[in-house]
Amino acid sequence: MEKIYKLTKGDNLAIDNKPYTVKGVLELKQANFRWKEFLLTDTTGQETWLNVEPATQELILYRETTQQDRRLMEEREHTVFETGKGTVILANNIQGISRGNTVEFADYVFTENERERWSYEKWKEEEFYFIGKKISLSSITLLSNREKILSSTKDTSKRTLKDWRSLSLGQKLRLRGTEYYISGIADYKQHQFQWTEYKLEAGTETLWLSVEGSTPGKVDFSIFRIIPRRDVAFSQNYKKATYQDTVYDCVDAGNGRVIRSSGKVDFDPNEPFSFRDYEAKDGRLLSFEKWEDETETSVGETLQEFEIEILQGKKKKLTNIKASNVIWAICGIAISMVFIIPWISSLFALPIQDTIKKNSRFSYVTSITATGNSKNKSHIYETSFSPDQTCQYIIKIDPENTECVITPNEKGAEEIFLQTNKETVLIYISEDNTTYVQLSKKETDEENTPYRARSYHRVAGFYTSGMRWSTIPTEGEKLNTSKYNSFLHQARQESINARRARGGGTSFGK
Repeated sequence: MEKIYKLTKGDNLAIDNKPYTVKGVLELKQANFRWKEFLLTDTTGQETWLNVEPATQELILYRETTQQDRRLMEEREHTVFETGKGTVILANNIQGISRGNTVEFADYVFTENERERWSYEKWKEEEFYFIGKKISLSSITLLSNREKILSSTKDTSKRTLKDWRSLSLGQKLRLRGTEYYISGIADYKQHQFQWTEYKLEAGTETLWLSVEGSTPGKVDFSIFRIIPRRDVAFSQNYKKATYQDTVYDCVDAGNGRVIRSSGKVDFDPNEPFSFRDYEAKDGRLLSFEKWEDETETSVGETLQEFEIEILQGKKKKLTNIKASNVIWAICGIAISMVFIIPWISSLFALPIQDTIKKNSRFSYVTSITATGNSKNKSHIYETSFSPDQTCQYIIKIDPENTECVITPNEKGAEEIFLQTNKETVLIYISEDNTTYVQLSKKETDEENTPYRARSYHRVAGFYTSGMRWSTIPTEGEKLNTSKYNSFLHQARQESINARRARGGGTSFGK
């Protein structure tokens, strides 16, 4: 793969025994990810593109399509492979394209044959469609004398990608003069591309070091620190993000999964996530990740290898527990699980929040913390249900402990307020007709509840997608409490009857 990546204008090669000459070369980057596109011509002058992606070890042969091809492609069943934005860092004999130009792209895979691909590119005012297929490295033969030059090239880097991705827990590193130790490790995968992130700690400071191999013979590094989601403003189509007056452009988006984790990280093997990567004009980075139960936003920058030093000597011990203590601890935990934990868990359980968190019809959006004396955290979910369907579903979760259901009017509430003895719920619909659910623990101090009308201004700015708070009833307005009374009564009765049928009485915490 490395020899193919170093091809240049005038080189000759054969693909499946068909001869080609390299007419031009494009190299592009997307954050730390780099790839090349070689413009090839055959003996008849027909042009073909060879796409070389070292990080994924993929070779794709593309040709520009006709209008008829385009229609046929769209009719075939396909899925999105990757979308993003690339920046040209090398342009050699490619008409109309120069260094610094950007391209938005979308790559697709045909469902019936994953080796077949099609791609869409948008350059300023021009759009192109390509159809192609994935080929193997063994199908390419270098024909020119440059094969000897390419074959003699040696990797002069001190450490390989394998070395950098084999660091262990407790290993001490020095980054730009500050000493850290590795407290957690996570390996990720997106299709064929894999990368490793190390959680670094130094006192109260926590950073994430990302190690990638997107360029042959080169290791790419970047560091990130987590920032509050509320500090970042995203455009409506998520193409741009603004943080501390700096605008970042989306350069990559996709889905990945965890393939390995250890240490102080809250990831499970095969846990999926989606991401969007952004880059500012000055090279600063911003990342947004959406996991099953949370979102994470971070800012960062690239590092050079010489800025990272692997320190020798003893590794930091992450635990210091004697074997005998472990045995007694296990015994104690077992006793607690049998006698204590069920009772404690029932006291702190939040039935509505716990149920919605596990329901695939509800997607986590963000969390906010109330201001003032209260530190109560609210969690926001979106759903395809209507507000009315959502309210009926939530009532059935914990009907016996539901204290009130309030709507602004009798017609059907674009906003519905529901409260149990433990939880407070606000259901509302945004201007784009999306239903949102805001959940929090019930406040014991009414002055601090984020749902009181006089407190709405404190949370109204947490999200910028047009959620409407203005139609929530203010103090003195007439509230409707009758719309869901009969439904709540029926749900309570069904719950009580079901409990009696099981022979159970009142459980812990009720």
